[in-house]
Amino acid sequence: CGGTAFTGKAFTFARGTVLEGNGFGLVNLTAADGLFDFVTGDLITFRNFHIGTAEQPVVLNNPEKGGNTAVVSSFTNSETRWENCHVYADVSVKDGYAAVWLGHARGTHTFVDCTVHGNVETTNGGNVALLVGGDGEFGMLNLNLEGCSFYGSVSSSNNSVIGWCPSNVTMVDCANYASVTGVNAGGFVGNSASCAMKLSFEGCINYGSISGSSGSALVGGFVGQDRHENATYTNCINFGDVSTAKNGAGFVANLASTSTFTNCLNVGNISKMSSGEHLGGIVGWGVPVIADCANIGTIDGANTAGNLVGKGAPASIQNSWGFGKTQGAAANGRLIGANDGEGSFSSNRYLESVSGSVSIGTDASGKVTLSEALTLVQEKYPQYHFIVSDGSIVPADSHLRAVQSSQPVDEEMSLRVLGTVNTLSLK
Repeated sequence: CGGTAFTGKAFTFARGTVLEGNGFGLVNLTAADGLFDFVTGDLITFRNFHIGTAEQPVVLNNPEKGGNTAVVSSFTNSETRWENCHVYADVSVKDGYAAVWLGHARGTHTFVDCTVHGNVETTNGGNVALLVGGDGEFGMLNLNLEGCSFYGSVSSSNNSVIGWCPSNVTMVDCANYASVTGVNAGGFVGNSASCAMKLSFEGCINYGSISGSSGSALVGGFVGQDRHENATYTNCINFGDVSTAKNGAGFVANLASTSTFTNCLNVGNISKMSSGEHLGGIVGWGVPVIADCANIGTIDGANTAGNLVGKGAPASIQNSWGFGKTQGAAANGRLIGANDGEGSFSSNRYLESVSGSVSIGTDASGKVTLSEALTLVQEKYPQYHFIVSDGSIVPADSHLRAVQSSQPVDEEMSLRVLGTVNTLSLK
């Protein structure tokens, strides 16, 4: 499509259609709307292609456009599966559901070994994301991600890899490197309010910095606002720094229903901006059940600050470590800044030198020195090299950023419909 603009067209695919890219791609594009403006059908599979390159990302720049916007598909209501597909694009529009991949999405969508490299912003708020803008209807959107990575930046209201209200989300072995700025901002999900069903993370890592300067900002390394019941976070790590004017955490800023965190680690620093309420290494405010988790980041709060939880409603913590500094708040907690109601606590450890004065969930048997804490962290996470610097445990590799892998650059993409002689060739 050498330098020409494209606008999306409606496509209806037969059930079981497979579109095979064979490693080719579309390059040197400018976009007025999605490539597939409206995709319907059952079980459509896209394989082995890329749109844009690192040197020539697709550009979708329309400051007057609102509604549904994305480079791949502005609106889709189907079941799709994407395997080894990669999109490089920059999107700038007015508002609405805006994303690089899917703007307004319904149905079930599975992504395996896919990457998004892009920058997405709006001038008037909206639900903005690298992968999926979202959907406003209860129970209409299901997302499954495995082995996917995200790079770039997102800036608007409800921002992340997924912007607003995904009903069911499962992520396995995914990584976010993108920076995110917004009111409800997270490394993976911005806002899931009012559409709570299933949310599950396993083996996922956030490296991106996440921030929100609004007085109502809910900012988390993984999720900004989470109202999913019984969400699970297992074997996950946050390396990204989080800054907020309200609630913030390494994983979830605001947790309205009980969720479980198992064997998760926060490395990032969590800090207030002009103001701040509840800040924690794992959860800012909410009803978490935490087991075998650890924090080594500095928590700098205003109202409450806790190594693991800013303020519980209530929180329960077992066999977990508070090895970071807590400071700046009215209540600085060795594990938790404050706890409303009855929680359960057992076998937790904390630094004897920690500045936190609130001792909820701790006893003398859990006190360790900084040297002992470093040994425990190194033994539990041998894949990373941690050191002591200025009284804190930090990664020796200060940036912990992966090199972006290059994708093949071709001037033609052939999409072959398997089982027929039909070929769609785009030049």
